[in-house]
Amino acid sequence: MVRDFSLTNSFTWTPMEEGAYDIQVIAKPGFDATGTESADTLDLVNSRVTGSEAVITATSNPLVALYSVPPTQPGPGPHGTVHVEFAVAGDNPSWRSTNDLASKPDLSTNFFVAGMLPNTTYEMRNVFSDGTASAPQLFTTGSLPSNLSFPTFTVQQPPGPGSDLDQGMIFHQFGQFPSNAPNPLATDLSGRVVWYYDVSQSGFTRTYVGQSLVPGGTVLVLGVDQHAPLPATLDVLREIDLAGNTVRETNIDAVNAQLTALGDHSIFSFTHDVERLPNGQTAVIASTERTIDVNGTPTEYVGMTIVVLDKNFQVSWAWDGFDHLDVNRGPILGEVLQPGGDQIVPPPQSYRRWIGCT
Repeated sequence: MVRDFSLTNSFTWTPMEEGAYDIQVIAKPGFDATGTESADTLDLVNSRVTGSEAVITATSNPLVALYSVPPTQPGPGPHGTVHVEFAVAGDNPSWRSTNDLASKPDLSTNFFVAGMLPNTTYEMRNVFSDGTASAPQLFTTGSLPSNLSFPTFTVQQPPGPGSDLDQGMIFHQFGQFPSNAPNPLATDLSGRVVWYYDVSQSGFTRTYVGQSLVPGGTVLVLGVDQHAPLPATLDVLREIDLAGNTVRETNIDAVNAQLTALGDHSIFSFTHDVERLPNGQTAVIASTERTIDVNGTPTEYVGMTIVVLDKNFQVSWAWDGFDHLDVNRGPILGEVLQPGGDQIVPPPQSYRRWIGCT
């Protein structure tokens, strides 16, 4: 499943391997409905590689290239792995590497190459697990879009001659940023942008903190789309590739239908954090709300729920703070949540009390 049930009726599908694909679309009249209708279609995806040389293709992100490795020779036995190395073009290139992927006979192997500076020419080559490397090819990145507002960074202490540059990028994410500001983004150790997510082209009105990198080259993002009940409701959980394409997606309405079926309480927003677990499942923190009788007074509380999703972003487990923590304890500082927002404020602007958050 690439997108769970949603009010959005279009999806851009970007497969990374050629072949014949069956695609099925399922529709139902509501998130809690059981009756469905479906339609199927066949899509043939051709390889970008037509000869014996790799093909480098620009993507919608000017700092990301798609590198397509030619198929290995057909035949029995193992075919090893392959990765892509890239470096600023020059006499003595300092190669950096992507992750390794299995090399398959009769199929190209495709990589997104990211972490490059704008308006810079790079050499790229593919290297097999036996050490065989292709001849380098050149690729020049584009400019940062002028319609986007990129933050500036001041580096207090730049890397010196003895610095360890193995971890040469910094992943940034922001809270209250407008839709024309990339969020998240990455910089090198000198504060120069080397990757970003274009929120203005994503269908989101904004993204929020809690995003995380996934080993292998995807990013988990929490965002607000046009169907959010409130401007601050993080109603979409999306996994994107490095070019910004959606790989997998769900939303709070689809999740709530599954939580209800499991006998759990519903959530009203994703929040704070999402992480890929070692078993391939995804854990996300969400907000839930209940009215609790406290000393005879009905009191509205907001709590935290942890939802674990399987590899198709279907609910497999949930932990609700209301079921485990004492609502009479109250927040340590007496903080509350403003109506319709995600800003925590102190009393006396009381609206909701918190439980299950730190």
